[in-house]
Amino acid sequence: MSMDADDHLATGNPVQNELAVHHFRQGTLVAIDIVNRPADHILDRRMIAAGYTPVKAFIYEYRVNEAFKRWMASVSPQADGTRSVE
Repeated sequence: MSMDADDHLATGNPVQNELAVHHFRQGTLVAIDIVNRPADHILDRRMIAAGYTPVKAFIYEYRVNEAFKRWMASVSPQADGTRSVE
């Protein structure tokens, strides 16, 4: 999926061997490559599966988790497993 991306955002600390590269296609988060950041890996898989794309500033500021929780609380589960904003 990341090969189809047209924008990328890297965060982390290379000195501590921690890195995350978020891949976007037309503004939508489509993939992430992560090294030594397991919590981010789990969160990003959940976001991609839910169709959530965080604001890039939240990624830089490490505020994605709180933003995703607010977003999940604001959408309703549908019969097919997807969510819609109310």
